[in-house]
Amino acid sequence: MAEKEADALRDIILGSVFIILGIVVLLLSQNIPKAIYDPLGPAFLPRGLAYLCIIFSGVILFYGIRKKIACAKQGKKIEEEKAPVSYTRHPKVALFAMALFFLYVLALHVGISGFRTLTILFILILGGVLFKFSGRKGIIKPAIILVVLSLILSLGLHFLFTQVFITDLY
Repeated sequence: MAEKEADALRDIILGSVFIILGIVVLLLSQNIPKAIYDPLGPAFLPRGLAYLCIIFSGVILFYGIRKKIACAKQGKKIEEEKAPVSYTRHPKVALFAMALFFLYVLALHVGISGFRTLTILFILILGGVLFKFSGRKGIIKPAIILVVLSLILSLGLHFLFTQVFITDLY
């Protein structure tokens, strides 16, 4: 199987899997109780993220199908595009990131820990994995930036949701 054909197949599989996962999140978010004083409700964020996941995964699926059709028309290989790709694909890292996101949402739903603690852990783990695959040298500066970023995002989002949007985050 040609490399471009394998890329098209990966895009089709990843797009399909994440569309299904987005639909699962939509179905599970139906059970979140309504808020009395919050017009958006606590299910707004998971539903919004699920819709975004479905939309972006649909785009990936569309381009995967388009590549697959182009492969079939040309026989074994698609000619290389004129502009070189400026990034390296890591489908396993993308799959891990989405799985980690769904585990994060599940842990919040089950109540394993609070929002702030789980958000810090989520950002640290995801950032560490992304840094590992970036291929950069040195660990101290990125680790400091990652810790500061996770603290700011966790505390900032907690303040935003509890004080501005008046949403209970457990």
